[in-house]
Amino acid sequence: MTAQAQSYLQPLEAEITGPPGIFPYRMFAAADGPIFIAAGTDKFWKLFCEAIGRDDLAGDPRYATNPQRVTQARELSAEIDPIVASRPAHELEADLVAVGVPCAAVRSADEFFDDPQVEAMAMSQVVRHPQLGNLRMAGVPWRFSRSPASIRRPAPALGEHTDEVLAELGYDSERIAALRTSGAVRGAEGDAGGRS
Repeated sequence: MTAQAQSYLQPLEAEITGPPGIFPYRMFAAADGPIFIAAGTDKFWKLFCEAIGRDDLAGDPRYATNPQRVTQARELSAEIDPIVASRPAHELEADLVAVGVPCAAVRSADEFFDDPQVEAMAMSQVVRHPQLGNLRMAGVPWRFSRSPASIRRPAPALGEHTDEVLAELGYDSERIAALRTSGAVRGAEGDAGGRS
């Protein structure tokens, strides 16, 4: 969740064909939204076919191995896509997970933050931003018993902590002012020493 936080802030551009050399291992269009299905191994392929009611594909020797399925990906997609498209993503996800096929219905940022596991891990945090109001952010992804981490403030504005950082590095106020005057550093936008 933390490693992919940028996905919550910009449109998702997913590669619908999936990585080369694995099939099926990609995003599919279900009846009510996308679902990612990772049935690239021979074991998962058979379980996937059985779960969608296509035992004939699971037992077809033309599709027995992943390299064969990759070669026949277009033909297999023509068989699989309509079945997936006829099912709601969360319903199909439940059926596939029940038999052990890795998959997940693709959730919006709001749905993702409301996921019970996200809540259980305290990964949904609200931080007050001075200009934007309340912001929902991904929490801290690691837990240490003796040094718990937390989000104490929102991301800073450009130059907001310039003076603080320079002071920690040993610069006095006169030297900081000289750096600002020269344009070498800047303060926060709109403050007396900042440059727009």
